[in-house]
Amino acid sequence: MVLTMTSYLIVKLEHQGNDYYMEWSQVCDAPAGKGMELNPFTEYCKREHTPELLAILPERMARVERIGTSSINGTTAEELVAGNRAGPDETSLSKDELIRQYCL
Repeated sequence: MVLTMTSYLIVKLEHQGNDYYMEWSQVCDAPAGKGMELNPFTEYCKREHTPELLAILPERMARVERIGTSSINGTTAEELVAGNRAGPDETSLSKDELIRQYCL
């Protein structure tokens, strides 16, 4: 799967002292795949992203570390989680539910 930057944000969720990184679909308002720690996530990006997207990965990750997402308009991880449709019938999941379902 080749990912484009227009469809996916990177989001970081913290749980019990661990940071989990995942791609977040702006179309579905939900995680686009499994959440993982930083090193596996970086390796995943190297395998799955286009060269153009990899070139801006450091810039995107800097925003992730600063605000919790790679959003250029400042959307935080808390805001993404609050408006998600990741549950059954597009219901919203809590941060803990997202972590249990997508990261653990």
